Amino acid sequence: MNPDLISSDLQPQDGAAKTRSVRQLAKRYIMALSLIALLTIISQAIVQFLIADQEHDSRVVNIAGRQRMLSQKITKTSYYILTAQSAEAASLYRKELDEAVSLWERSQVGLLKGDLEMGLPGQNSQTVITLFSSIEPHHAAIVAAARAILSSTGTAEALDRNIRSIKEHEVPFLKGMNDIVFRYDEEAKAKVDLAKWLEIALLCVTLSVLVLEAVYIFAPATRRIRRDVIELAQRDKELEQRTADLARLNKELNVLARSDVMTQLPNRMAANERLDDLAPEKRTP
Repeated sequence: MNPDLISSDLQPQDGAAKTRSVRQLAKRYIMALSLIALLTIISQAIVQFLIADQEHDSRVVNIAGRQRMLSQKITKTSYYILTAQSAEAASLYRKELDEAVSLWERSQVGLLKGDLEMGLPGQNSQTVITLFSSIEPHHAAIVAAARAILSSTGTAEALDRNIRSIKEHEVPFLKGMNDIVFRYDEEAKAKVDLAKWLEIALLCVTLSVLVLEAVYIFAPATRRIRRDVIELAQRDKELEQRTADLARLNKELNVLARSDVMTQLPNRMAANERLDDLAPEKRTP
């Protein structure tokens, strides 16, 4: 066997290409993990924002619905003042009317412009703003009539006139508030649908990133590991074969070193080794 051939087979392969490939895989892996982390953060931020927004929406819908109830309560309480059997009962109804009107006015302004204490953001679409504008004359007329009742010490005729004014504007106000509540509800549902689609989109993007990571990172890494394992197994097998070849060559060299080339008989080296082996036996008593 040619020693030069053995030496060339045992030389290590150039590792520059493998090092570059490993670095590229590491960069891709880091980028993929960073992208997944970023998508997760964005998804959570959107979900938390939408949850908070839905809480505001539910609060807005509830207060807008309460405005209808308060308008009806204002009408009924005004009538109770007119039909009160005593001054004390009328005073209690006036107090109840004052509380209802105050809450009604504040809620109306909060729905339009926002009220932090009531949890109203005041962020309305143009459609909602237009609907509020259409019922504003009726709202103002009811407030004016209710305030007139509260401050009035006049005759029953003046009280009756203000009550009729409230009843006259209550119906169109209720109709307009119904439209506003339905519009709020539709916009809230649209936001929920948008949130669902955003979540689906983010899920699709995340799954796409995972698929790309599997194709361009894990698959090449798996192939490289499999190839390296096969190469190591082949090298182990080659080393075992070369070790066996070297042992055989050493045995052949030992035989050649102790034999005459022409006659194949033991040479002087073999004789000397034999004499060295026998010498201690001669010195033994």
